[in-house]
Amino acid sequence: MKRFISRDSIVLEVGAGTGRLAVPLANEAKRVTVIEPARASMRLLKKNAFSENIANMDFVDCLWSDFEPSEKYDLVYSAWSAGASDPESLMKMHEASRGYCAIELTAGPAYSERDFYGQIYPLAFGEDYRSEGGYLNILTSLYKHSIYANLETWPFERETEYESMEEALNHWKALLMYYRDVSQEMEERLRRFYQSRMNPDGSYTYPLKGFDCMIWWKV
Repeated sequence: MKRFISRDSIVLEVGAGTGRLAVPLANEAKRVTVIEPARASMRLLKKNAFSENIANMDFVDCLWSDFEPSEKYDLVYSAWSAGASDPESLMKMHEASRGYCAIELTAGPAYSERDFYGQIYPLAFGEDYRSEGGYLNILTSLYKHSIYANLETWPFERETEYESMEEALNHWKALLMYYRDVSQEMEERLRRFYQSRMNPDGSYTYPLKGFDCMIWWKV
């Protein structure tokens, strides 16, 4: 993302999570605004920003659909966020930018997708996940608005491990909250799901393998 900004840039991230990108970018830009609706993620984001002595970050805890930009940003981006993939959200990102827009997401099948969309989402909500489309749908949506975006892809393979069931539960619960509120009953279903998959030492591990991509364009 650093190639899209300078020291004078103001940046907006949609669905900032725990600040994995926003915190280091705040050291490269004039100001960074982060939007994150999940309370657990926002709490960690603020903690991470504080530990890195980040003073030029504005925190907004709402959905992207509810956010009303009061200014234009030099970079508007989203990384693996469910809140910025439908046509309306994409055009809202475009309208909020005066420089660049960028989106990072999974480009190909990944074990993490099968875990979340194939099992966790149906388990929590009692229905199959209906995808709004992958990166090709995003490119098509932009093309329909005469936006000719760039596409870059790269492979990945790694293993994710949670030290406890609660850590895994909080992570996936935050993702589910992008779609709707998670009730106590849903949370108990997830808890039983993880209890059946935990390692003997109480940890939870699963592989990640596939392709990611970045879609970006100049406004």
